[in-house]
Amino acid sequence: MVDADASGVKCNGGNAALGHPEVYYSFDNNTEVTCGYCGQMFMKTK
Repeated sequence: MVDADASGVKCNGGNAALGHPEVYYSFDNNTEVTCGYCGQMFMKTK
């Protein structure tokens, strides 16, 4: 879960050996975004 007032998030696949490059995603008036590399979903709290 991400704070309700967050404008975006970053994902790196969990910093594990099989992680991925750090990428940033903007919520752009949405309540959730999904990482294009690993599929992790980030949702804003209500």
